Order: sequence, then C-alpha cells, then structure tokens
Amino acid sequence: MFYEPAKGHGLPHDPSKAIVAPRPIGWISTVNKAGEVNLAPYSFFNAFSTRPFIVWFSSEGEKDSATFAEETGEFVANLVSRDLAEKMVRTARRHRIRLCRSRHGAVAAGCAAPRSGSARGA
Repeated sequence: MFYEPAKGHGLPHDPSKAIVAPRPIGWISTVNKAGEVNLAPYSFFNAFSTRPFIVWFSSEGEKDSATFAEETGEFVANLVSRDLAEKMVRTARRHRIRLCRSRHGAVAAGCAAPRSGSARGA
C-alpha cells in the first residue's frame, strides 16, 4: 500500500499512528507559571539527539502539556514502566483544562522540575 496522508487512506483507523511501533509511552510533566502541575501520557515523544541532548513531544490540539511547556519553556519526559501502566491509563482521561491529571491518576508528582515520583526520568 502506498500511503499519502493528505489523500486519505480509507481504513477504519488512521494508520499513521501505528506505522512506528512499538512506541514507548511517556508521561510529560509540566508546570505553568501559576504553579499548576500537569501529568499526561504521550506516545509521540522521543529523543532526537545526544549532542546536544534533545527530547521532544508532540501534542495534537490545545492541551495543558503543550500550553504549559510553551508558557514556561520546560517539560520533563518520564518513561512509563509496565508496573505503572494502569496508573498511566487513568491519567489519559480527559479532564477540565488546568486540572492536574496526576491527582486523578493517583500518581505522586514530585514537583522540582516536575518529575513523576514513580516514573523513571529521561
């Protein structure tokens, strides 16, 4: 199959989200200028380079993670280990904007930069 995203695909689900697999799931943690903390899972994150060390994530639409990161210029990428998968799924639920997902997902967020207290930092 030759796939050009702009021309559509005719499939029941967008194949572009499955082309690169497996994709690790990461928690992106951010804090806005008011000090509100957000922790949300992203499968579109990765490292680009080691020199300089560059990590990125991509957000489709307006979401707290992207908004907070743009506002402060900072985010932390935390890798989700298998033992935290269930908690990560809970943080994927949509909540009102500016509501800390870490509270809903029962994940303790240590807020120095902010790194999840349970996830392995990147």
